[in-house]
Amino acid sequence: MYAAALLILAAPLFAQPVVGAHAGVVSFAIGKVYLDNQAIDISPTHFPEVKEKSVLRTEGGRAEVLLNPCAVLRVDEDSSIRMLDTDLLHPRVELVGGSAVVDMPGIRKGSDVRLQLNGAAVELARKGTYRIDYSPALLKVYDGRASVERNDGKIEVAAGRTLAFDSPAPEKFDVRDGDGLDLWNHRRAIVLARARGRRQLSMIDLAQAAHTAAWDASVEGPGGMQRIDPVPRRSAPGTFSRAPLDMGCKF
Repeated sequence: MYAAALLILAAPLFAQPVVGAHAGVVSFAIGKVYLDNQAIDISPTHFPEVKEKSVLRTEGGRAEVLLNPCAVLRVDEDSSIRMLDTDLLHPRVELVGGSAVVDMPGIRKGSDVRLQLNGAAVELARKGTYRIDYSPALLKVYDGRASVERNDGKIEVAAGRTLAFDSPAPEKFDVRDGDGLDLWNHRRAIVLARARGRRQLSMIDLAQAAHTAAWDASVEGPGGMQRIDPVPRRSAPGTFSRAPLDMGCKF
């Protein structure tokens, strides 16, 4: 019965050929999440957009923001981001506080994602998984390659390397280690890849797939289907595989 209900819910969602023209569609949120200090409300037919200069803030919750069909920004608990540019080919985001992960299972030729943090600019032009922290200012490249431009020049950060923004050079780190944000990002990447499959989806269709993917956080229990808390706490350590998740990205 559960599977049938899910099919009934999902069927009309993917049939609507609505195209999202800008970066910043909030596809999933849990806990307290605010857009310009207004609590956001997400439904299968309504997905808020973080417009240019708008600020998305979390309080004990997390949020997933689509930058384009190939890039997802996942914002940690007690964190803030400001949207600087909503161009799908060159979205630009500033981390105002806390932590965030950019997951890019694919990339369109000639496109990139740019992040700003404490006066430094981070360019992501290869598919991969990237994490930035505000304090202390830090970049981790789990997979892919990033360029960081600071006052003292540009630094390349390869996969398996982390760069403290006050450090002269990147250092190695264990990509298998992760805290609550890393675990949540990994779980969301899996359920979104499963929901999408190999289909070419618009931004809104992808948001609907991401929203529906939240149903994956359910298990069969003594009283029927039960939800599992899909947000591991920040303090929860973990070790897991980081095999790339190809979502068949096209746009």
